[in-house]
Amino acid sequence: MDNLTFDKYTFATDELSGKEFSECTFSNCNFSGMRLSGSVFMECRFENCNLSLCQVVGTGFQQVHFSDCKLSGVDFTASRDFLFSVQFSRCIIEYALFSRKKMKKSHFSDCRICECDFADCDLTEAVFSHCDLSRTAFYHTTLSKADMRTAFNFHIDPEENNLKQALFSPEGAIALLQKYKLVIG
Repeated sequence: MDNLTFDKYTFATDELSGKEFSECTFSNCNFSGMRLSGSVFMECRFENCNLSLCQVVGTGFQQVHFSDCKLSGVDFTASRDFLFSVQFSRCIIEYALFSRKKMKKSHFSDCRICECDFADCDLTEAVFSHCDLSRTAFYHTTLSKADMRTAFNFHIDPEENNLKQALFSPEGAIALLQKYKLVIG
C-alpha cells in the first residue's frame, strides 16, 4: 500500500500483519497489543498513535517517524535489522527494548524514554534532544559523537560504554561521574 492516510482507523487484530506500507501516514490510530509481525513500513509516519505492547517480530521499520505516540513495552529487538531507521518526536517510550539495534543518526526529540534498554546498541551520532532518560539502560552501547547536551536523568557508565566525542552539557558531564560518588562544588 502506497501513499495512504489512515486517520482514526480501527484495524482488525491481524489486519496489518505481513503487509507492506510505503509513504503512508497513520494518524490517531490505536495499535495497542496488535501484531504487526512481518509487516514493512517504509518512509511512514505514525502521528498521535498508541503502539503500546505491539508485537513487531520480523517487522521492518525503514525511515519511520513517530510523533506524539505512546510506545510502551515494544520489543524492537524482534524487528528486522535490515535498513532499520526510526525517529521519535514528543513520544512516550517506556519499557521498550532496543538491544543490539544499529540506530546510527537516530533522533529522539522531546521524548520521555523511561526504563528502556539500549544495551549493545550502536547509537553513533544519535541525538537525544530534551529527552528524559530516567532508569534507561546503556550497557556496552556505542554513543560516539552522540548529542546528549539537552538530555537529562540519564545514568551512563563511561567505563561500560563508548562515549568517544559524545557531546554533553557541563551538568551532563558531571552526571557521568555518579558512580564514583564524588562531591563536586
